[in-house]
Amino acid sequence: MGIAQSALKIAKIRLESPPQDETSVVLRFDMSNAGSDTVRDVIFQISLVEDLSRGTTKDPERVVAGPFTIEAKFDLEPADTAEYEAFLRNLPADCRCAPRIRVLAVRFFADSGAHPSSACD
Repeated sequence: MGIAQSALKIAKIRLESPPQDETSVVLRFDMSNAGSDTVRDVIFQISLVEDLSRGTTKDPERVVAGPFTIEAKFDLEPADTAEYEAFLRNLPADCRCAPRIRVLAVRFFADSGAHPSSACD
C-alpha cells in the first residue's frame, strides 16, 4: 500500500570502504519517518546491481549480490531520521555496484495507543 512508501523515506544510499579491509563494503542509508505514527518495525530488501551509470543500455540490471531480506526492529518517531548500516563481506571495495533498497513492510504504532498496524508496498 502507498502508506509504507509515503511514511518511510529511504535516502543517501551509499557504499563505503571500511578501513583496512579490501574484501568488504559498508552499505549506509538514512530512513526517515515522514508519517504521523511511530514506525515500529521495517522489513526491507537489499540487492547490489551492476553499476551501469557510465553507459546506456536497455538490458535489465544484473544482480551482483542479493536480494537480502532484513527485518529491523526499532522505534522511529515522526519526523525522525535514523542511519542504517550493513557490513557486506566478500565484496571488493572497488566493486562497480549500485545498491537497491525496497521496503517490503512497515509496522506502525499509532500515538493514540491503538494496536500496531502493517502496510506493504
